[in-house]
Amino acid sequence: RGIGRNQISLLGEALHDERWHFVNGIINILSEIGGDEAIAALQEAVDNRNVKIKQDVIKTLVQIGGRRAAAILTQFFHSRDEAVQLLAIRGFGELKNIKTEDAKPLITFLQGRSLNKKALPVLLEAIKALGKTGGLSAIELLNIYTKFRWWKPWRYQKELQTAAQSALAELQRRKRNG
Repeated sequence: RGIGRNQISLLGEALHDERWHFVNGIINILSEIGGDEAIAALQEAVDNRNVKIKQDVIKTLVQIGGRRAAAILTQFFHSRDEAVQLLAIRGFGELKNIKTEDAKPLITFLQGRSLNKKALPVLLEAIKALGKTGGLSAIELLNIYTKFRWWKPWRYQKELQTAAQSALAELQRRKRNG
C-alpha cells in the first residue's frame, strides 16, 4: 500500500491505455489507496473512450467518496453513453461525505434536460439522486417537476411527478433527521 502511494501519478498516466483489463487493475489499485491523490489520478480516465473503464472509474469514485469524487462524477453526467450517465448519477446519489451544495451540478443538469421519452430514465435517476443529496434549491426544482404538464402520454408525466414527490419526501426526512 505504501509503495503505491508514491507512484500515484505514474498510475494516473497509465489510465489512458485502451486495454480494459490493464486499466481495471490500475483502477483497483487506486481504489485500495483511496484519498484525494487517487481521485486526482482517476480524473485522467474521464475521457477514456472505453465504456467499461468509465464505469469502473465511476464505481471507484463512489467507493472513495467525498467532494472531489463528486466533482469528477459530474463530468460523466453528459456522457454520450446512457449507461455511463445513469451509473454516474446513481453513484452521485450514493456518495458519502458531500454537502448539499455539492448537488448544484445535478440541479443544473436537470434544469438543462429536455423532457422526452428517451430522456426519461436519466431524468428519473437524477431526481432520485437529488432526493438523497440536495438541499433547499433542490426542493424548488422538485416542486416544479410535481406540477409540470408537458407530455401527451400521461404515464411519463406521472412517473416524473411520482419520482419528484418521493425525492421531496426523502429531502424532508433528511431535514428532520438533521
